[in-house]
Amino acid sequence: LEFKSVETQEESIGVFNSFSPNHDGINDSWMISDQLVEDQFKVVVVDLSGKVVFESHSPEKRWDGTYLGRPMPDGTYYWIFEYAGKVRRGFLNLLRGR
Repeated sequence: LEFKSVETQEESIGVFNSFSPNHDGINDSWMISDQLVEDQFKVVVVDLSGKVVFESHSPEKRWDGTYLGRPMPDGTYYWIFEYAGKVRRGFLNLLRGR
């Protein structure tokens, strides 16, 4: 897993660009950061076709790699992050492993 950072007004926020929702207790869910205040917060994850598969207005609500209760396939997904009037974008890899 690589560690990237996203800058906000006050500080840099750590963002993992990969996670593995395989129920082993390690990196089973994904979120921008759990250190954010909920005010003015939004994160959206989209698949390669542009369909929104996850949306949150709370850093406590993490993506578990599912959409409508079904596991999403391994692959690359894109995130859009809005916080305090700024917008950042990036990608993440969903890796279930076998």
